[in-house]
Amino acid sequence: MKYIIATELYSPSIGGQESRLGVLAESLSLKGHDVEILCIGHTLGLKKIEKINGVTVKRLNESKNYTSPKIRKLKRDWVAIIKYSILLRGYLKQNKFDYLILNQWPILHCFFIPRNQRSKCFLDWCESRSSWVFKLIQKILSTIFDMNSAVSESVANKINYKKSDSFVIFPSASNMNNFDNDSCLKKNSICMISRLESHKNIFEGIKIFRKIYAYDNEVSLNIIGDGSLKNEIKKYVKDNEMKNIYIHGYLSNEDKNNILKSSKILLITSYREGHPVTLSESVFFKTPILTIDYQDNGTADIVKKYNIGEVIDSDVIDDISNKSLDKYIKIINNFELFQKNCAEASKKFDPILNCENFRRL
Repeated sequence: MKYIIATELYSPSIGGQESRLGVLAESLSLKGHDVEILCIGHTLGLKKIEKINGVTVKRLNESKNYTSPKIRKLKRDWVAIIKYSILLRGYLKQNKFDYLILNQWPILHCFFIPRNQRSKCFLDWCESRSSWVFKLIQKILSTIFDMNSAVSESVANKINYKKSDSFVIFPSASNMNNFDNDSCLKKNSICMISRLESHKNIFEGIKIFRKIYAYDNEVSLNIIGDGSLKNEIKKYVKDNEMKNIYIHGYLSNEDKNNILKSSKILLITSYREGHPVTLSESVFFKTPILTIDYQDNGTADIVKKYNIGEVIDSDVIDDISNKSLDKYIKIINNFELFQKNCAEASKKFDPILNCENFRRL
């Protein structure tokens, strides 16, 4: 069969949606299917067509600064999005395929899919938004296409609770074949793995760590990832003379996973998430999760469902860092139980299992 996956970003851009769809694409390719990724060249100089781990990647157009446009509030280069949506429509009309998997982002492209091809299209939801504009768009799009998939049940319910039963749940998975999780020697450390952007709420994570450090001055925090706030975060840590905080920037998969493997806790403070890939990687290494129950943070629902960590109540915003210490102590005191639950949950997030479920559907 031939699968086409349409998504705004793909390798070498590194993020949750790229990793999620990359694992699915490579798993389908390993099963002998023909898989194409149609995306936007998010920076200049990338090849228009190339093969990555058995998957054909075609960049229909390119943008000099796709994720950092001149008008910052736009978040994306919307001229590039419009052009991509038009080119995608033309490509689908001219080329045969069996199934089309649409990433929800950049949203506009979904409206350009030819009507006669929507019946063989999956719309994949990696997160939900709670503003009324996005709620309306989410509801409309989920009814346009016959098939919807989502990273979690909570995301499906938030997208369209009336139709959520018809959503197929594909948890974000990560290919961990090259990593060993039998002997995870844990250090007294906390890990944050994230793009360093405003909605990832990194500063709240640092405040939480500061409260934990006051309780245990031997604990450390590793912040892994890159983004527009990197220098600002470094300055904040330096100006406040914070100790035991290490800002690594972008790391290779191996280096990142070695730190995650040896960490006692993964801290996720995002305002919005679906099912982050780092969550699946964390449970693979039996590393419990500490997160916050923001309205659009699907991580909280997953942590509660599988009992793989603790969730901080966000009702009283000013008290989050205080509440976090109690949750941290609960994880440490029940560490073996949470590790056992992580091992069980990891079986649910297997990429090959996801691939098989998708093929059966």
